[in-house]
Amino acid sequence: MRMLSSIIFDKILDEKAIIFDPFMGSGSSLHGSLLSSKDIRFVGVEINEMPLKNLLFQMNLNEEI
Repeated sequence: MRMLSSIIFDKILDEKAIIFDPFMGSGSSLHGSLLSSKDIRFVGVEINEMPLKNLLFQMNLNEEI
């Protein structure tokens, strides 16, 4: 099932758009950009490292920040 954000991104953004999320949190904008059918680039900023570690774990990257 696609995320609502990916459906919105597909409808309103141009190909090769850049999304800037200054308060990334759980990464829903990142997930939406990855699931979008367009070539969307994503830049996210988060001051708290815990949501980023959870996001990496959920994406099975298992990389240390």
